[in-house]
Amino acid sequence: GKTEYVNQRLAQMLGYSVEQMLGCSIFEFMDHQARIEVEQWLEQQRQSVQEAKQQFDLRLRHQDKSELWTILSTSAVLDTQGEFSGAIAMLTDITK
Repeated sequence: GKTEYVNQRLAQMLGYSVEQMLGCSIFEFMDHQARIEVEQWLEQQRQSVQEAKQQFDLRLRHQDKSELWTILSTSAVLDTQGEFSGAIAMLTDITK
């Protein structure tokens, strides 16, 4: 659940610098309902041996506490033994 890579565009979308976001829990940027959905998906991936893709409509929190609606497209990342080791995600701002 910790960020290992953040591109400049995502940092700008959420009002942070890349450096501020690196190493933070991804849940720090989500509202309560989004956190529940993503935690459930992550737990399913930890228990699964398949690479899975998922898409969520999520409400994220900007640094100024405003809300940002996004589509989160995520894919499980598996290690060399086929075990879940993390996820890669792409966010699309759908606020408007």
